[in-house]
Amino acid sequence: MKKLILPLLLLFSSTAPLFGDCQAQVCGPSPENFYAGIFAGVNIQDFQFKELDLSASETVGFVTGAVAGFYWNVLRLEGEASYRSNNYSHLDLLDEKVNGKKETLALMVNGYVDLLCWFDCFHPYAGIGYGYFSSHSEVRSDVTKDLRIAALNECSPAFQLIAGFGRRIRDFAEIDIEYRYFHATRITNEGHSVVLGLKTLF
Repeated sequence: MKKLILPLLLLFSSTAPLFGDCQAQVCGPSPENFYAGIFAGVNIQDFQFKELDLSASETVGFVTGAVAGFYWNVLRLEGEASYRSNNYSHLDLLDEKVNGKKETLALMVNGYVDLLCWFDCFHPYAGIGYGYFSSHSEVRSDVTKDLRIAALNECSPAFQLIAGFGRRIRDFAEIDIEYRYFHATRITNEGHSVVLGLKTLF
């Protein structure tokens, strides 16, 4: 996880010289703004297929998504749609090597509190989200890639915890980096994500 976070932090901090004097920028959200944005990053998630007594340790995949919401000064409310994908290679199933894949679609409603600005530019924030997700897991032969051994579809309510830093780069745009912990409430499904996001304010 640390190896993944450090490059993203360096990329995030490198935006400073691209957008001029930090002190000249507007810091933090403006009151009562609509916004929309996209995000993408890494997703770390384990793999469990109980019907086959098959599991794998955490593997790095990716997550991407889109958000739309509204600012009320330091508070904001948003809707989110996201997609996660992770691949798992060379798993042991009886005497055979198999590959696993897990894909997740989630629809969430998130609430945030934006905190005071740091160093005239950066404002930390924290949030929590609740919604619904659908996942598709499958196991394929490692030898015959097209041979699907088993598949499983699952749905469950889910919640996520979010913490990050935002930086206003123009009056109408903001870039942020955040950590997300995602957890399903009815089945075994949890993941950790680190993402970069870009928002446009209206």
